[in-house]
Amino acid sequence: MKFKPVSLNDWQEVFTILTTAVAFLAEQGINQWQNNYPNQATVFQDIQKQVSYQLVDENKILAVAVLNTEAEANYRKIESGTWQNNGKYATIHRFAVNQAYQGRGIGKSMFQALIQQAQQLGFNDLRVDTHPDNLVMQQLILKNGFTYRGIVYMSDNSQRLAYQRLL
Repeated sequence: MKFKPVSLNDWQEVFTILTTAVAFLAEQGINQWQNNYPNQATVFQDIQKQVSYQLVDENKILAVAVLNTEAEANYRKIESGTWQNNGKYATIHRFAVNQAYQGRGIGKSMFQALIQQAQQLGFNDLRVDTHPDNLVMQQLILKNGFTYRGIVYMSDNSQRLAYQRLL
């Protein structure tokens, strides 16, 4: 497997993986990534900002995620907890495993690659959030050494569980 940035040539496959994840969340009754998000414009913006990554094997995209290196506005306020520090951090967003490869440890491999990339970029603090009903993602986050830190709110005032890992 190889971890690398997403190129414009890959945008359609990345978008398909994300839209399949959106449908899966909806089928599970999880109100995360609904209302036309993430959309094509989001995917293009992530690629242009060079924050979109993929895990590939034999030219097949196994997983995708964003590693945002800018401060997250939604993380300024945290309830029912605190961040471990207030320094520079990177954030994982729009994490999805290709449905055809689920259950094979791809999510863990993708997390490990994102952690290494964050370290290479000079970060020692990595954060992520997920919907309170997204139990699969919560388990994956915890299995990769993150600690629950509290509740953050998205721009639409929806709650997310926030996690942090010091690298």
